[in-house]
Amino acid sequence: MSKRMSVKQKGLYNPFIRWWVVFSIMAIAILTALFAGFGSFILHGDRTYLSWLILTIFFGASLHLGYKAYVRGTEADFNVTTYFIETCTSLGLLGTIIGLIMMIVGAFHSLDISNQASIKTALVAMSSGIGTALITTLVGLISALFLRFQLTVVREKWRA
Repeated sequence: MSKRMSVKQKGLYNPFIRWWVVFSIMAIAILTALFAGFGSFILHGDRTYLSWLILTIFFGASLHLGYKAYVRGTEADFNVTTYFIETCTSLGLLGTIIGLIMMIVGAFHSLDISNQASIKTALVAMSSGIGTALITTLVGLISALFLRFQLTVVREKWRA
């Protein structure tokens, strides 16, 4: 048997190479966004730090998918990535619920409508809670979409 790769295993026909190209582009885009100010936005806007957990899961699941594409994992191995896709989405929605709870509890806990300082404090608490809700949802959904795209790229050429 020849050690040379067949035509279908060379270049972009190789699932690992396709994953590597897609992952590299996504990683550069995400890291650029984080260093361009989105990281600070997440750090100050998400008091639960769920967004950072979601990003950690995204990068871990991406590396797992790349490894399985490299060693020619089975279809069952790729179900782990599907699990992480759902986990990113679920954590984003959990952050939404927590943010809304923070908004309601923080805003109306000591609200006195006759006192301007009390109203200002309530509005700050409301904006903090809704910020957490929206940021975690955004990070969770984008991470899930990026993972799903990577999985599709690896699987499509896997079957070819």
